[in-house]
Amino acid sequence: MKLGFISDLHANVRLPFARVDQGGISSDRLRDVIDVLTQAGKVCQREGVSGLYILGDLFDQKHPDGATLVAVSRVLRQLADGGTPVHILPGNHDAVDRDGRLYTLQFLEALKVPGIQVLGHETVEATPGVLLHAMPWLPDSRAYKRMKAIDKGEGDRNILLFHQSVVGAIGDAGWVSDEGLPKGAHAGYEYSLSGHY
Repeated sequence: MKLGFISDLHANVRLPFARVDQGGISSDRLRDVIDVLTQAGKVCQREGVSGLYILGDLFDQKHPDGATLVAVSRVLRQLADGGTPVHILPGNHDAVDRDGRLYTLQFLEALKVPGIQVLGHETVEATPGVLLHAMPWLPDSRAYKRMKAIDKGEGDRNILLFHQSVVGAIGDAGWVSDEGLPKGAHAGYEYSLSGHY
């Protein structure tokens, strides 16, 4: 079994230097995001990946503009229709409120598009014996309590999917996080995959 993971796409036409072209897509930033999602779908198809997981911050703002919603919805639908199920974990930029109780992405749940799933606080059995524990973004104090309350089962391989900072985590440019969940908060999981960096 193969799974694909990406995060922090921050789709938006209003980021610096973004301009909307005739097709309603930003001529730079949003087009880049659409291209990345399209490429991810192609890699998933070529490699026989059984699902693409977006680990938070699909959108850059809690209230995305119409051009962004349309462009991203179209490409997600193309991926799902092409045989790549898409699983989206809400991040802090996807949260409508600062408590992590409502996420912009929930409109996708309401549409019930086959092959597109917004992950809540849930456990998914990716394959027999391999459990993916999804934890959308929450304020750190609530996230830590939620993380500790997850039932990992016995004898299973446990993988945590989350969108939080962790003290001591090393970012892509070599910087070290000095805020977030306590160092080692995700102990007890065979793997932990986090967006937010």
